[in-house]
Amino acid sequence: MTTSHGRALALGQLAMLFVGSAVAAASLLADYPVLTGQAVRYAAAAVGLWAWTRLRNRRLPRLTRRDASWVFGVALVGMSGFNVVLIEATGRIDPSVVGAVLGGTPIALAVLGPLQAGRPIARRTLACALVVAAGVLLVERASGPLDPIGLALTLLVLAGEVGFSLLAVRPLRRIGAVGVSFHAVWIAAVQLAIGALLLERHALRWPTAVEAGALAHMAVFVTVVAFVAWYTALDRLGADRAGLLVGTVAVTALGTAALVGTTTVTPTTVLGCALVIAGVAVGVRTPEGKRQATPEPRAAHRQRLPTTAPQPFSKTLIEPEPCGCESA
Repeated sequence: MTTSHGRALALGQLAMLFVGSAVAAASLLADYPVLTGQAVRYAAAAVGLWAWTRLRNRRLPRLTRRDASWVFGVALVGMSGFNVVLIEATGRIDPSVVGAVLGGTPIALAVLGPLQAGRPIARRTLACALVVAAGVLLVERASGPLDPIGLALTLLVLAGEVGFSLLAVRPLRRIGAVGVSFHAVWIAAVQLAIGALLLERHALRWPTAVEAGALAHMAVFVTVVAFVAWYTALDRLGADRAGLLVGTVAVTALGTAALVGTTTVTPTTVLGCALVIAGVAVGVRTPEGKRQATPEPRAAHRQRLPTTAPQPFSKTLIEPEPCGCESA
């Protein structure tokens, strides 16, 4: 495993840890208007990304026509639409069922990721994705009545989760992880703000101290840090292998719930965690003798600009040295 590969795995896992923490934060926002809260979250995240770039004396890449439709799709399908449909689905069907269906994300990415990239489906990655999905099923212990509308909404949630990654693949190559994250969050903030004005106008209010803290956590860690980390890992690992990490959200959520005493760890859930961990460990490993070299970065990415001028973000969160390092 190369340093670049290991860093990408670490960033991807960091993103999933913060995504798992969103469950606890969202529980503190149960009484706050949903669309308004998400609009505030994404707007704050956009400001945070902009401020971070200025502090680092860099500038955000412009959104070109070539990438606008893809990033708009990320915001609409993977962010605004995902959040709205997720809330509707969990209101009709047990959240464990939603979590179990989302466990199919690694399988979808293992199949669709290579097809999108124009390469064959990796059999080992697909097999590991099936193991991870099986582990998630055991961890979630799905129960409750299967409402047809709830199931249909849950499939839309799965589509949103998959779209969040696949729709970002092409613009990632040109504007990088920070660029995709920034433009997607401000577009999502506008989309949700319009929805809030139309549907929640009479429910608008200032958040309480607890709600403000939860929104700040979701804006900074679940959005800014997690989005940039995830898109960096996605760009380096590929959608199929990065998708395996999504299964670890169920493991971290179970561990968090067990620590606060809201769930009980059983032999079945322990087996499920073991399957998830094993599937990820085998699936993300780079086979000896079959590693692919990282494409040479563009000259603009290798060349350092004068320190007196703002520098554009490179393609990834941490710029790889041009040493021929291998990519997953």
